[in-house]
Amino acid sequence: MRIYLCCFLNCCVLIVLEYSVNLYLVQVNAVAPGFMKTEIIKDMPEKVIEMMKEKVYLKRMGEPEDIANAFLYLASDMGKYVTGTVLSVDGGVVV
Repeated sequence: MRIYLCCFLNCCVLIVLEYSVNLYLVQVNAVAPGFMKTEIIKDMPEKVIEMMKEKVYLKRMGEPEDIANAFLYLASDMGKYVTGTVLSVDGGVVV
């Protein structure tokens, strides 16, 4: 599923770049979040959560702030030369 999603995102980025870069110099990027500590996991069994943490290189779940920081980076002057990329914010997931 992840491979197909990445291919889809990459195709979308390329299409938007193709049609907009010559007209408006638009930067097009995407953020691909990993396993995050949010309300959606509150009903998950602890065993499943621990199993997911083990697949993450950093051995912890991400925080919503981690995703927000990725967007802030891309929207700031620090990301002014970044375009056409998918920024994975997943703690180094190993599948």
